[in-house]
Amino acid sequence: MIFISHRGNLFGPSAEENDVIQLDLVSKMMIVEVDVWSINGSWFLGHDGPETPVPESFLGNKNFILHAKNLEALNRLVDTDLHYFWHQEDDYTLTSKNFIWTYPRKEVDSNCIIVCQSLEETRKYADSMAWGICTDYVEEMQ
Repeated sequence: MIFISHRGNLFGPSAEENDVIQLDLVSKMMIVEVDVWSINGSWFLGHDGPETPVPESFLGNKNFILHAKNLEALNRLVDTDLHYFWHQEDDYTLTSKNFIWTYPRKEVDSNCIIVCQSLEETRKYADSMAWGICTDYVEEMQ
């Protein structure tokens, strides 16, 4: 079981999520899920919309799993060897590296990465057979 930082968070939801400096720092220690947008050929970070512009080279971090937030981003990622996925509220979706990205509170197996939205969910799934847990509460589980 591995823990994946949700948007660079470590101790719970934070104003620094999807922040370039925070993502870079956390990715030196672990895998990080990052929300990315592509608008007119430019890359941006942000959950609810494109907020922070970043160079394309920033996305090449081997410890990033990129969550494409719009169709243009997904189309651009398809032509790369980066680890990415797209989903909204699907129970399951396949990442580009063949992991099953799993919506909160769903059944898991050893190929699943489940998103946990609370510390209680994270603790519950820590004993599951999931390959990984994407959570805001990574440090609480160390």
